[in-house]
Amino acid sequence: VLGAAVGMANAAGQRQRRAMQLNERGIMLAQSYRYEAALECFLQAEQLAPTDPAIKQNIRLCYDALDMIDRYGGY
Repeated sequence: VLGAAVGMANAAGQRQRRAMQLNERGIMLAQSYRYEAALECFLQAEQLAPTDPAIKQNIRLCYDALDMIDRYGGY
């Protein structure tokens, strides 16, 4: 049982790390005005960390930059 709990914690940590990597990549892309590519990174990050407010904010900023905020008002 303890081994399973450690494995689950490790998997969650890996998902969180990958989400942060994708978020950082998205930030770099957005800073280069590559909003569509950035948005893809942020949406992938959101799949791994669906409650992360920074990722949600970055998605919102990309939608705004792409003039898509009205179509995707959930962010």
